[in-house]
Amino acid sequence: MTFDWKRRAAVAFALAITLVIVFAPRGSRAGGFALAPAFPSAVAGQILQFNGAGFAPEELVSVWATAPDGSVLGGGRVSASTSGDARIAFELPFNAIGGHWAVTAYGHQTQTPVIVRFDVTGRTPPQVPVQGFVSPATGPLGTTFGFTALGFRADEKVSYWITGPGNRVYEAFPAGAVAGADGTVRVWWSPPAGSPPGTFVLTAQGLRSGVARGIAFDLQ
Repeated sequence: MTFDWKRRAAVAFALAITLVIVFAPRGSRAGGFALAPAFPSAVAGQILQFNGAGFAPEELVSVWATAPDGSVLGGGRVSASTSGDARIAFELPFNAIGGHWAVTAYGHQTQTPVIVRFDVTGRTPPQVPVQGFVSPATGPLGTTFGFTALGFRADEKVSYWITGPGNRVYEAFPAGAVAGADGTVRVWWSPPAGSPPGTFVLTAQGLRSGVARGIAFDLQ
């Protein structure tokens, strides 16, 4: 299945918060949190600067970046100031993929992910291996979407989440599925009443393997 860039960006964001959801399954977000880049775009190899706000005084903040192909690059940890501000730096690889990127800052005490997106000029993205399928790929409210995610360990427990527009987590199912002998997971989900139209992503993560898969679908 080939995603356009809008859907790839949604998948990238869903994968970026996969590690966060383990600690905060509902993806709640306190008011006042912010993460602002000091640039509108970047090039491969550039050191990026971000200004974060709204964290707890002196709390530990983990940072990582998510590339357009869904891969996650660790960016280390920083400590917020006594006023809850955090200065964050992240160095893009010299062979970074061009396209839409995301940087996530996660406060360990507040358990809140703050995400900022930006464009990177870099090498042409490689063909992304198929990670799964959804049927139907688009549908109105009331549709039941069926998902098939690939590449997990045989018989391992798999947690999965549904992320919608605005990076809101609509439902979380910790250890809610089990992979088959071939490493395949199949689940179904129906959007709740009041869900907005737009791109949604099912993110699945193996509890033993750590393998994460993102499958985008559109609600009309």
